[in-house]
Amino acid sequence: MPVWPGLSRGHFIQGTAATASGQGSVTLTAHATAHTKATGWTQVVASLEAGASGLLIAVGGEALTANVNFYVDLAVGGAGAELPLISNLWLSNGTWLNRYALYHFPVSLAKGTRIAAKCSAAVGSSALRISVNAFSSHWLGSAPAGPIVTYGATTATSNALAPSPPGSANTEGNWTQLIAATTVAHRGLILACGKDYTDTALLSANVAIDIGVGAAGVEQEMLSDVVCAPNVTADFVYPATLGPLPVPIPKGSRLAMRYRSSSTQTGVQFVAYGVG
Repeated sequence: MPVWPGLSRGHFIQGTAATASGQGSVTLTAHATAHTKATGWTQVVASLEAGASGLLIAVGGEALTANVNFYVDLAVGGAGAELPLISNLWLSNGTWLNRYALYHFPVSLAKGTRIAAKCSAAVGSSALRISVNAFSSHWLGSAPAGPIVTYGATTATSNALAPSPPGSANTEGNWTQLIAATTVAHRGLILACGKDYTDTALLSANVAIDIGVGAAGVEQEMLSDVVCAPNVTADFVYPATLGPLPVPIPKGSRLAMRYRSSSTQTGVQFVAYGVG
């Protein structure tokens, strides 16, 4: 059986309603305390016009604060009764102020579902924009969508998992644990790529990422040489997200990652999202 069945015929349902200025996104403002989620939820979609099986989520903005990382939560349900849907979507920003991260998740949502969001930031009261597009199919085809689980988020600092840096250019670093045991089985991973927001000395490089499973010291590669590229001019990592990546992971698996770099790169960080 293929990991991902062929997509069934589907279509775009709706997106975040356009504002008076014509923007199809809404503003999220972080709590005044750094690294703390806002206390209330902001409505992103008032009511789905039809049942959805997939969401395309864009978080970012055209006027971000330089060197501020964000974490974004999505929830569903009526105002005051929201239930978490996806936790800690990471946006890692550098010195450029126009930066978006795109996430495509399989989810099962009923017609009429309300979607809301909130965020935290490395600098209190920082703001970003979010848009959500709903689709009637997703990259798992007709297979039921399972829960989305976040690994590697460090919300207390607005940073993420920093794998052990390689000792020299073009060599593999040591494996760094993402999670000791996955709580559910996954059929795919999405990676968010970024940096410590206090690091202003990022090096331009090509970075090749490996994902492995297994006990410490005997990890087996399940994904090899997935590439991202830190950039010294923009001071952030391209692309903001990688995937979805087709990698079946049984429940209870230990997940780890490592990377090699064309430079002596030490500043890259990652969050992983188990899906399906």
